[in-house]
Amino acid sequence: MKYCPGCGLARPAVADVNYCPGCGGSLNPAAPIHANLSGWWPRVGATLLDGLIVLALNLPTLCVALAVATGGGLHVQKTVTGHATFTLSHEMKVVAVIAGLAYLASALLYAPLLLRREGRHNGQTWGKQALSIRVVRDSGAPVDLGTALLREVVAKLVILGALGYVPIVGGFAWLVWYLWPLWDSSNRAPHDMIAHTHVVKA
Repeated sequence: MKYCPGCGLARPAVADVNYCPGCGGSLNPAAPIHANLSGWWPRVGATLLDGLIVLALNLPTLCVALAVATGGGLHVQKTVTGHATFTLSHEMKVVAVIAGLAYLASALLYAPLLLRREGRHNGQTWGKQALSIRVVRDSGAPVDLGTALLREVVAKLVILGALGYVPIVGGFAWLVWYLWPLWDSSNRAPHDMIAHTHVVKA
Protein backbone atom coordinates (compact mmCIF):
# COMPACT_ATOMS: atom_id res chain seq x y z
CA MET A 1 0.00 0.00 0.00
CA LYS A 2 1.35 3.42 -0.98
CA TYR A 3 0.47 6.67 0.77
CA CYS A 4 0.34 10.35 -0.12
CA PRO A 5 3.57 12.04 1.05
CA GLY A 6 1.59 15.15 1.99
CA CYS A 7 -1.29 13.94 4.18
CA GLY A 8 -0.64 10.21 4.55
CA LEU A 9 -3.89 9.15 2.86
CA ALA A 10 -3.78 5.79 1.12
CA ARG A 11 -3.19 6.37 -2.58
CA PRO A 12 -5.91 5.26 -5.01
CA ALA A 13 -5.21 2.03 -6.85
CA VAL A 14 -5.97 3.71 -10.20
CA ALA A 15 -2.65 4.21 -11.97
CA ASP A 16 -3.48 7.49 -13.72
CA VAL A 17 -4.60 9.40 -10.61
CA ASN A 18 -1.98 12.11 -10.22
CA TYR A 19 -3.44 14.15 -7.36
CA CYS A 20 -4.31 13.08 -3.81
CA PRO A 21 -8.08 13.15 -3.18
CA GLY A 22 -7.34 14.08 0.42
CA CYS A 23 -5.03 17.11 0.21
CA GLY A 24 -4.72 17.79 -3.51
CA GLY A 25 -0.98 17.23 -3.47
CA SER A 26 0.85 15.65 -6.38
CA LEU A 27 1.11 11.85 -6.31
CA ASN A 28 3.25 11.80 -9.41
CA PRO A 29 6.07 14.35 -9.53
CA ALA A 30 6.24 13.96 -13.28
CA ALA A 31 2.55 14.81 -13.79
CA PRO A 32 2.03 18.33 -15.15
CA ILE A 33 -0.05 20.46 -12.80
CA HIS A 34 -1.52 22.25 -15.85
CA ALA A 35 -3.83 19.31 -16.50
CA ASN A 36 -5.84 20.05 -13.35
CA LEU A 37 -5.90 23.86 -13.26
CA SER A 38 -8.97 25.76 -12.14
CA GLY A 39 -10.54 28.24 -14.52
CA TRP A 40 -10.82 31.97 -13.79
CA TRP A 41 -14.56 32.08 -13.09
CA PRO A 42 -14.52 29.50 -10.26
CA ARG A 43 -11.75 31.55 -8.65
CA VAL A 44 -13.82 34.72 -8.96
CA GLY A 45 -16.89 32.98 -7.54
CA ALA A 46 -14.92 31.60 -4.60
CA THR A 47 -13.43 35.03 -3.86
CA LEU A 48 -16.86 36.69 -3.89
CA LEU A 49 -18.35 33.95 -1.72
CA ASP A 50 -15.49 34.23 0.77
CA GLY A 51 -16.06 37.98 0.92
CA LEU A 52 -19.73 37.45 1.73
CA ILE A 53 -18.81 34.91 4.43
CA VAL A 54 -16.37 37.33 6.08
CA LEU A 55 -19.10 40.00 5.96
CA ALA A 56 -21.59 37.58 7.53
CA LEU A 57 -19.12 36.78 10.31
CA ASN A 58 -19.06 40.49 11.13
CA LEU A 59 -22.82 41.06 11.07
CA PRO A 60 -23.17 41.08 14.90
CA THR A 61 -20.65 43.91 15.34
CA LEU A 62 -22.04 45.76 12.31
CA CYS A 63 -25.56 45.54 13.73
CA VAL A 64 -24.34 46.90 17.08
CA ALA A 65 -22.57 49.77 15.32
CA LEU A 66 -25.71 50.56 13.31
CA ALA A 67 -27.88 50.47 16.45
CA VAL A 68 -25.54 52.84 18.29
CA ALA A 69 -25.35 55.16 15.27
CA THR A 70 -29.13 55.39 14.86
CA GLY A 71 -29.56 55.74 18.62
CA GLY A 72 -27.73 59.03 18.67
CA GLY A 73 -24.14 57.91 18.40
CA LEU A 74 -23.79 59.55 15.00
CA HIS A 75 -24.87 63.18 14.66
CA VAL A 76 -25.18 64.74 11.22
CA GLN A 77 -25.34 68.52 10.94
CA LYS A 78 -25.44 70.83 7.97
CA THR A 79 -23.26 73.92 7.83
CA VAL A 80 -24.42 77.25 6.47
CA THR A 81 -22.81 76.33 3.16
CA GLY A 82 -24.92 73.16 2.92
CA HIS A 83 -22.13 70.68 3.66
CA ALA A 84 -22.78 67.84 6.10
CA THR A 85 -20.58 67.39 9.16
CA PHE A 86 -20.47 64.21 11.23
CA THR A 87 -19.93 64.05 14.97
CA LEU A 88 -19.31 60.73 16.74
CA SER A 89 -20.19 60.16 20.38
CA HIS A 90 -17.69 58.42 22.65
CA GLU A 91 -19.80 55.24 22.50
CA MET A 92 -19.89 55.37 18.71
CA LYS A 93 -16.11 55.72 18.54
CA VAL A 94 -15.62 52.69 20.80
CA VAL A 95 -18.07 50.57 18.81
CA ALA A 96 -16.52 51.68 15.50
CA VAL A 97 -13.03 50.69 16.70
CA ILE A 98 -14.28 47.29 17.92
CA ALA A 99 -16.15 46.65 14.65
CA GLY A 100 -13.10 47.68 12.64
CA LEU A 101 -10.74 45.46 14.61
CA ALA A 102 -13.16 42.51 14.37
CA TYR A 103 -13.38 42.91 10.59
CA LEU A 104 -9.60 43.23 10.26
CA ALA A 105 -9.03 40.12 12.40
CA SER A 106 -11.51 38.05 10.41
CA ALA A 107 -10.06 39.24 7.09
CA LEU A 108 -6.54 38.36 8.26
CA LEU A 109 -7.37 34.99 9.80
CA TYR A 110 -10.26 33.56 7.77
CA ALA A 111 -8.39 32.35 4.69
CA PRO A 112 -5.05 31.34 6.31
CA LEU A 113 -6.68 29.24 9.03
CA LEU A 114 -8.97 27.45 6.58
CA LEU A 115 -6.34 26.89 3.88
CA ARG A 116 -4.03 25.12 6.35
CA ARG A 117 -6.65 22.54 7.39
CA GLU A 118 -5.43 18.97 7.29
CA GLY A 119 -6.95 16.24 5.15
CA ARG A 120 -9.33 16.55 2.23
CA HIS A 121 -10.04 20.27 2.72
CA ASN A 122 -6.42 21.39 2.83
CA GLY A 123 -5.98 24.39 0.53
CA GLN A 124 -9.66 25.30 0.63
CA THR A 125 -11.54 28.21 2.12
CA TRP A 126 -15.29 27.70 2.43
CA GLY A 127 -15.72 29.56 -0.84
CA LYS A 128 -13.22 27.36 -2.66
CA GLN A 129 -14.76 24.30 -1.06
CA ALA A 130 -18.20 25.28 -2.42
CA LEU A 131 -16.74 25.82 -5.92
CA SER A 132 -14.69 22.57 -5.78
CA ILE A 133 -11.29 24.18 -6.22
CA ARG A 134 -8.22 24.24 -3.96
CA VAL A 135 -4.85 25.88 -3.54
CA VAL A 136 -1.88 23.53 -3.90
CA ARG A 137 1.80 24.20 -3.41
CA ASP A 138 4.06 23.75 -6.41
CA SER A 139 6.09 21.24 -4.39
CA GLY A 140 3.02 19.02 -3.95
CA ALA A 141 3.16 19.39 -0.15
CA PRO A 142 -0.01 20.40 1.74
CA VAL A 143 -0.62 24.10 2.28
CA ASP A 144 0.78 25.07 5.68
CA LEU A 145 0.15 28.19 7.76
CA GLY A 146 3.30 29.91 6.48
CA THR A 147 2.28 29.46 2.84
CA ALA A 148 -1.27 30.58 3.60
CA LEU A 149 -0.09 33.73 5.39
CA LEU A 150 2.35 34.54 2.59
CA ARG A 151 -0.35 34.13 -0.05
CA GLU A 152 -3.33 35.71 1.69
CA VAL A 153 -1.83 38.32 4.02
CA VAL A 154 1.60 39.34 2.71
CA ALA A 155 0.76 39.18 -1.01
CA LYS A 156 -2.90 40.19 -1.08
CA LEU A 157 -3.30 42.51 1.90
CA VAL A 158 0.17 44.02 2.31
CA ILE A 159 1.68 44.15 -1.20
CA LEU A 160 -1.53 44.64 -3.16
CA GLY A 161 -2.87 46.96 -0.47
CA ALA A 162 0.26 49.11 -0.76
CA LEU A 163 -0.05 49.18 -4.55
CA GLY A 164 -3.60 50.45 -4.15
CA TYR A 165 -2.28 53.65 -2.57
CA VAL A 166 0.03 54.46 -5.46
CA PRO A 167 -1.36 57.62 -7.13
CA ILE A 168 -3.00 57.20 -10.54
CA VAL A 169 -2.10 53.50 -11.00
CA GLY A 170 -3.49 52.17 -7.69
CA GLY A 171 -6.90 51.09 -8.95
CA PHE A 172 -5.42 49.79 -12.18
CA ALA A 173 -2.98 47.63 -10.19
CA TRP A 174 -5.90 45.89 -8.41
CA LEU A 175 -7.60 45.22 -11.74
CA VAL A 176 -4.47 43.80 -13.38
CA TRP A 177 -3.66 41.71 -10.27
CA TYR A 178 -6.95 39.83 -10.30
CA LEU A 179 -7.20 39.57 -14.09
CA TRP A 180 -3.66 38.17 -14.36
CA PRO A 181 -4.74 34.47 -14.42
CA LEU A 182 -6.58 35.14 -17.70
CA TRP A 183 -3.32 35.45 -19.64
CA ASP A 184 -0.92 33.52 -17.42
CA SER A 185 -0.02 30.13 -18.88
CA SER A 186 -0.60 28.45 -15.49
CA ASN A 187 -3.70 30.48 -14.55
CA ARG A 188 -1.77 32.06 -11.66
CA ALA A 189 -2.39 35.41 -10.01
CA PRO A 190 0.59 37.34 -8.59
CA HIS A 191 -0.17 36.00 -5.10
CA ASP A 192 0.22 32.46 -6.50
CA MET A 193 3.62 33.39 -7.94
CA ILE A 194 4.74 34.91 -4.64
CA ALA A 195 3.63 31.90 -2.58
CA HIS A 196 4.57 29.29 -5.22
CA THR A 197 1.03 27.93 -5.46
CA HIS A 198 -1.54 27.02 -8.10
CA VAL A 199 -5.33 26.77 -7.90
CA VAL A 200 -6.62 23.44 -9.16
CA LYS A 201 -9.88 21.55 -9.43
CA ALA A 202 -10.62 19.64 -6.23
